[in-house]
Parts: sequence; C-alpha cells; structure tokens
Amino acid sequence: MEKIKFRLKSDETKSILKSLNDIRNRETEELERNGLVELLVPLLDKTNSKIIDHSLSILANMLLDQRVRNRFRLSGGAPRLVKIINNLEDAGVLKRGFRAVSNAALDPKLCRLLHQQGIASILGKRLKDDQEEQLTLVLLRCIRIVSDSNQYRAWLDEEGVYERLGTLMQLQDPNISQEAVVGQDGCPVHPHAQQLVPDPANTPTIPITELIKTLLKCLAKVTHGATLIQAGKIMPAIAFVTKLAGISQREVWEHGLMILVNLSQHASLRPSLGNAGVVGCLVDLFDGTDLTPKETGHVITALCLYCRESVNRVKLRELGGCRVLVEVLNDETLSNLHDRVINSLLQFMYDNHSLNVLMSSGLIPSLVGFLDQVNSELSGKLVCKTGKVETETVEPMESSEKPEVVDDSGTRRRWSRRRR
Repeated sequence: MEKIKFRLKSDETKSILKSLNDIRNRETEELERNGLVELLVPLLDKTNSKIIDHSLSILANMLLDQRVRNRFRLSGGAPRLVKIINNLEDAGVLKRGFRAVSNAALDPKLCRLLHQQGIASILGKRLKDDQEEQLTLVLLRCIRIVSDSNQYRAWLDEEGVYERLGTLMQLQDPNISQEAVVGQDGCPVHPHAQQLVPDPANTPTIPITELIKTLLKCLAKVTHGATLIQAGKIMPAIAFVTKLAGISQREVWEHGLMILVNLSQHASLRPSLGNAGVVGCLVDLFDGTDLTPKETGHVITALCLYCRESVNRVKLRELGGCRVLVEVLNDETLSNLHDRVINSLLQFMYDNHSLNVLMSSGLIPSLVGFLDQVNSELSGKLVCKTGKVETETVEPMESSEKPEVVDDSGTRRRWSRRRR
C-alpha cells in the first residue's frame, strides 16, 4: 500500500494510472483506513481525462461510506466535483461525476456545500441539453437525492428542473408525439395542445422502461411538499402518471400513487386531477391492490380531499368512491381513519344524489353502529372536573328527609303530609 500511495503522489501519468488500477477493486474500508481519500481528491484537479475518470470511479464507490464522505468534505472534494461536472463534456466522465455527486449528497453537510457551489444550476443545464438515456438516469437520481429540503427544491425549480421533469414524463407516453410536447424553441407548449386523442381499439401497450421507473421515483420525491407552482409544472404529465399508477407492477404503481397523493394536496389542482382520472385510479387501487396500512391511509386521505369539490363528488359517486368511504367506516382495522371519513361526509350534506348512493352502500347502519358504540362507552359515566371518568351513583332519599318549600310569605318551612 505504501508503494501505491507513493505512486499516487508522483507527477507521472503512467504511475498514477497503474496505482489507480491496483486499488480499483480494493475494499472501501481498507482504502479509507490507509488515507487514500486525501490522495484521490487532489487527482480531480489533473488535466488528464483518464486520471479524472478512474479517480471518480473509485471515489463514487467509496462515497457510499459515511466516514469517506466526512473525509472527502474536509479534503475539499465538493468544489472539485462541481468544477468537473460543470466544465467537462465527456459523457463517461459526467456519468461518474454525477454518480459521485449523488453519493456525496447523502451527507447533509455535503449536500449543502454542493448547493452552495451551484449544483441546481448545473443539473438544470445538463438535464435540459442532454438526451442520452444513461446520463439522464444518473441525473434523475442526483436530482432526487439533492432535493431533500424545501429550499433545495426551490433552487431546482428556479433552474427549470421541474418543467423539464414534466416534459420528460410526457415524452414516455406512447399516445403523445415528441413534436407535440416540445415546440420549435425547445419549450413545452400548452398541455391541451399536447394530448393526442387515443383510439381505444389501438391504444399501444405502455413499455415500462428503466427511465420511466427512475422518473416516477424522482417525481415522487420532488412533489412531496411541493408548492402550487412547482406541482403545476408536473400537471401536463398527470394523465400518463395516472395510467402508470394502474400498472400491476408495485415498483411502478407505488411511486405513481405517491405522485397523485402529493399533487392532491393542492385544492386548485384537484378538479384537473379528477378529470385526468385520479379518483377512479384511487378507487381501483383500494379495491384491487395489496396496500400497506400507510398506503391505505394515503389513498383514503386523498379520497377525502376530493369530497371538497362538487365536480369530484360526482366522480366519487359514479366511480365507487362513496362505497369505499362506507367500507372504511365498517372496517374496524381502519379505525384511525374513521374521524377523517366522517368529517369528509359532511361535504355531501346538500348532495341528495350522493347521499342516496351513500345510504344504499350502508351508511345509516354504520352511523347507527357508531352511536351505539359511543352510548355504550358513556353509559353510566360522567367526566368530573378533575378529568377522571367515574361511575355516577345516585343515592336514594331517606324517608325522614323532607324537602323544604316556600310559602306565600317567603318563609321556608318543612313540608309535611297531613293524615286525614
């Protein structure tokens, strides 16, 4: 190892490359223990592309370890990484460079340093200009990892990342042509002009590529806690995301579901989401998918939100959403959602058609059951001022105790019964 360290410090390209080849397959723990991080970081300043490429490859693997990330940060690695991915154009070097950035950004301190060095601007530029799929996959993973706070997401949005993500997702839809999505100036046109009218008899099968899976995973992350403006830039692709949420593969539909739930938090977007088929998709997921308790909570919460708009209440009524809400009330294992559902049902107070559907689904017996349960729990109990629940006891009046009455003069006297 001492010989390798000596060659890494030399100025001869051949010696450096030989040492890099020797340590390529070594264990990260061994390299970190022998202080190789501090020797590899300065190699990123070299002008030889092979040295940079090999160094990035080794560092990218090592940066999966937290101890290496700490030493990399203290050695000044973040500015060197940003300089490489910003200035070099070689696709192979860029892929290794952005992979190293992604692994480094797993550390919150390094992620902050990378943003201070302008990583959001670089990602916006590379994602906009690059069309190579493998590099795009690496960029999407990097975007997902560096979007770990509201401020970071705001910086990404300012650099056009959200808009580009929405366009990329649209391009995966076989019912939409690329020419319709991207105009002559390279900017997306109005979403209503992009959507082609599909022929149900000739609807192509959606090929689930690695790019679609990575895009879904990235969008699920960047839409979590997104602002209305940020979420609106994903809306042009929502019809395709809704289709993907109906795919039977879990790694596809679970991220599609997260996107739909995240976007459903915005009231102004829900009418458009309902028109895109989100309500029916959520009902189908509840009925035919093996949801985890957490996923079930997300689906029901989203359906409760759709109760607030009249146009979506119609869809809930027609697509089985009302039935799902009643089923939740009848399911004791979902008792943590009962209050939420009951509060949402108040939105149907003046919707007679929906009330009829709810009652035909068994709403009245369900509500009566809740009332009986509450009455049985409160029967013979009262809440004292101390906050403790105690059994109420009523003492019978003794026969010798006589109630007081007040006569016409206002004088109190004991009441007594005369015997006749």
